[in-house]
Amino acid sequence: MKTLKLLYLIVGSLFLSLTACDGIIDPAPSPSEKIDSETYIYSQTFKNGIGDFTQYNDSGKQVWTPSSNQYVMISGNVDNVPYANVDWFISPAITLPNAVSSVMTFDFVTRDFADLANEATIWISEDYNKDSLFSKATWTQIFTVEAMVNAAGWNMTNAGDISLKAYMGKKITIAFKYVSSNNQAGTWQLKNFVVKERKPVSLPYSETFAASKGKFSAINVSGAQYWLIDSHGYATISGYVSSVNNANEDWLISPQIDMTKVAKAKLTFDHVARYFANPKTEATLWYSENYDEGLPSTATWKQLKTYAISDPGNWTLSTSHEIGLDSCVGKKVSIAFKYISTATKAGTWELKNFYVQEGAPSDIYFFEAFDESLGKFTTNNVLGAQTWYFNSSSKYAIVSGFANSVSNANEDWLISPSIDMIGKTAAKLSFDHTINKGLVANMQANHTLWFSADNGTTWEQITIPTYPAGNTWTFVNSGNIVIPDKFLGINTFKFAFKYLCSTAESASWEMRNIIIKP
Repeated sequence: MKTLKLLYLIVGSLFLSLTACDGIIDPAPSPSEKIDSETYIYSQTFKNGIGDFTQYNDSGKQVWTPSSNQYVMISGNVDNVPYANVDWFISPAITLPNAVSSVMTFDFVTRDFADLANEATIWISEDYNKDSLFSKATWTQIFTVEAMVNAAGWNMTNAGDISLKAYMGKKITIAFKYVSSNNQAGTWQLKNFVVKERKPVSLPYSETFAASKGKFSAINVSGAQYWLIDSHGYATISGYVSSVNNANEDWLISPQIDMTKVAKAKLTFDHVARYFANPKTEATLWYSENYDEGLPSTATWKQLKTYAISDPGNWTLSTSHEIGLDSCVGKKVSIAFKYISTATKAGTWELKNFYVQEGAPSDIYFFEAFDESLGKFTTNNVLGAQTWYFNSSSKYAIVSGFANSVSNANEDWLISPSIDMIGKTAAKLSFDHTINKGLVANMQANHTLWFSADNGTTWEQITIPTYPAGNTWTFVNSGNIVIPDKFLGINTFKFAFKYLCSTAESASWEMRNIIIKP
């Protein structure tokens, strides 16, 4: 943030009418804030003038002026002739609460500026006094969530929730500073202005990313690339620029979502992920109960369990499965999309139609990705010193009888928790797996799937439709395994993966993305 001690000569505030024809300005849409029906720390619609805002005209003859279209505006362009101006549009003093953080927002449009970043700016002061000399105040620049742009039309956009957390409990003044020159003069229109407490959004909550990030925050931890909104109407990020891979860590973080009043909740979104080295670790979802703003490292984050994200081979965005938010219900949480790229490989992630709603996922009965641990699975080591374990670097469950450079005889089971199948009339199981370093001829006999209807007291072997090649590390999907009727309608269903090896040969079996769905 840039702090500037403004030393201006004493000049009077000039309230001159704008000579540009107001009829050329298209009417703006309704404000995005329901100012007339909601309570705010401070609000102003500019429907009937500048309200209790004031002006400071530092130079030039043009000033901020009310429009018949119910906004205020300023332009140094008069009859297609640009004029040099410096004008400030200043709020009254606003006292912020000290118990909660606040944000400010407004609807606006900016057009035809030569240097928008320096000619249409926003400032905050803790010591401005309208009854004192303007030059005595200290002003600090603040910024919109999305950088302002020169619009092609006159449709207003929302500035997003601009954080005022640093000013909790303080009395502040906000000012909009306009600059133009004799070479070019832009136009700035303001529809409204709001200061409000930062509050969580309620369910259902959605963000399309069609035109902006909405209430989401894009946080760049490292690298030059960051989340942005594509003109085709989605959020996107890629570390691959001009045929070069760039290392990045970037987060796209939702506002805090209030799930305190629901027992079940679920998340969906449309997306496509391409060219990642390992999307399981480079394109992930997280949630936090204590994130407010700023770097993600200021809060505690836990990873959400999702299907492993894979490259579909095309750019068509598809809808994610319904992600259960059992770990989030009863809480207020922020949900984040975390992107990682390296100088060796940089993927591209595109997102739209983020949607959180009450209810349990209807498209999935059970899911375990093995992206944090073995989850609720248990291991049963019948023979040998080796057993199933979680590979934390590659994110999968694995077992191998090969240790200390020799094959060892083993029998090891990876057993699911009890699955509630009451009310289920049809279901199918699938998983991703790879098998390598053993004898291919023994692969199907040594790597088997078993079902139990009595919590694991007795077991029945079930055929796995698809096995991997047996001599590579390439994961394949097992195919859909229909769960027989005898295992439906009960809450004592378990399944297990049984691994066998000998002193003559011992394969490695790797497992992830276990799913039971209708």
